[in-house]
Amino acid sequence: MKLRIPRKAQYNIAEIVFFGVMLFVVAIPITSGNWFVTEDGASHSYNAGVLYNLLSGNDDFLGQYYKINTVPSPNWLGHLLLAYTGHWFGVAAGAKILHLTYIVGFALAFRQLMFTVSPQPRLMSYLVFPLIYNEVFLFGFYNYCLGMVFMLVVMNSWLRFVTNPSWWRAWWLLIALTLLWFSHQLTWAFAGLFVFCHLLYLLITQKQFFSVLKKGIVALAISLPSLICLFIYMANGGGGSGMHFVTLSKRWSDFSDGSFFRIYFGQEDALGICFLLLLAALAVAGAVRHYLLRRSYVTDLSNQKLFWLIIFVLSFLIMLFMPEAIGNGGVIGIRVVWIAIVFLMILVAQFRLSSRLGAAAGAVSVLLGVLHIAYFKPSLLDYNLDAHAARDAGKYIRDKSTVLVLPFTYKWLHLHIGQYAIAGREVVLLDNYEAQHNYFPIEWNYEKLPHNYQLASLSWPAVTCAWRWPEMKNKPAKQADYIMIVGDLNNEGTGDPVCRTKISCAMDSLDYRAIFKRNEITLYEYMPD
Repeated sequence: MKLRIPRKAQYNIAEIVFFGVMLFVVAIPITSGNWFVTEDGASHSYNAGVLYNLLSGNDDFLGQYYKINTVPSPNWLGHLLLAYTGHWFGVAAGAKILHLTYIVGFALAFRQLMFTVSPQPRLMSYLVFPLIYNEVFLFGFYNYCLGMVFMLVVMNSWLRFVTNPSWWRAWWLLIALTLLWFSHQLTWAFAGLFVFCHLLYLLITQKQFFSVLKKGIVALAISLPSLICLFIYMANGGGGSGMHFVTLSKRWSDFSDGSFFRIYFGQEDALGICFLLLLAALAVAGAVRHYLLRRSYVTDLSNQKLFWLIIFVLSFLIMLFMPEAIGNGGVIGIRVVWIAIVFLMILVAQFRLSSRLGAAAGAVSVLLGVLHIAYFKPSLLDYNLDAHAARDAGKYIRDKSTVLVLPFTYKWLHLHIGQYAIAGREVVLLDNYEAQHNYFPIEWNYEKLPHNYQLASLSWPAVTCAWRWPEMKNKPAKQADYIMIVGDLNNEGTGDPVCRTKISCAMDSLDYRAIFKRNEITLYEYMPD
């Protein structure tokens, strides 16, 4: 007897295969070269290597400079993943594993949420593809990217728990919310805001106080571990730098001008604007079909459209008024833009569109996603070559030595690229910005630092165009073993010219000699007579 597969099942299988093909396509920029360069990526890889050494007890040398931050701070999840994959598979492969974890995780988490909230989940799940590569990811904010994945997972798991409560769902929510805290505190806060608003919405619409109270108690219980982490983190000065407000026009521009979709140079902004226009068109079409043609506005208080509208409006207002970290170290604005766009996508997916319009929306999303990754092609090879140059320069750096990596380049993704030279090695990066902050897994071990490192007689306060390094005036002075220049000290506009002159004169006076030069990378070794 011949087995016949129903036509709907055939369509579903074909659609799943096509979604998998799209995941493969969007991963091409990651897998096509040995290195996929992001601005902070090399720094995270280096510090993950330090973390691995400290955790494994191989800290005879590095332990004099660094120690593990015992405060339960965010940013642990990505660093742990990089630490172990980087050790097992190599630095470049470890970073790729993290990149692919984010890409596949974000796409699948959004798709699963569509199957929970959307009447057309298969078509609406393709809205995710233009959004996968964005400015936040290219900045190298890996933990925040993982946080976006777990935020979607927590939201989906909560909605399913409310519909069908069970102990295993509650335990999974506890695990997911705790992992979300150790990814990033901002995505954790938005997940908490979502759960709180959903409880309020249930209380208002269902008017079953004790039922909502039970769910609220569960929400508090699953939040308890991460709330304790938050309390300890804040009690130990969590967050660090101060804040300042930006203009509303600047925040609106961040949302509306497509710059969030920027990969390298800004030409991609047009694709971002097209995607936002697509979402706006779908929202209008869905609203017209739902409210005017079907006249179903009377039932809105009892369905989910109003709830998701409230969530989007809240996220949009937070985006407009959220203060920015002083010095732009936190780059908070574009992070919240990402969240607001995701909530707008979910809101749009609430409407049942005509089959033709839904298919067109999916097709346009796929096209925009493919065009978006096409922007990588002109620059991907150049950045690979520069990363290779940095890695090859590391062959000239001795183990158990110290390095200053000073960026003077016009390429914004090269801010930390020199750190690939020492990632996974027992080498101390003196200008390690992560070790200065209490929201990363490692910090300076000020009690054990053996020397006061200087550049000639210059300490960090006199070299303001470089990253800060520890100043220990009560310790004997010592020069860095190596200095790596990324770019060119003579590049105007890449730092205070007085500061660049100070560095150049100091290096000349100490007989730092160039031992490696390729592409953007020049390595100098301290060779006293």
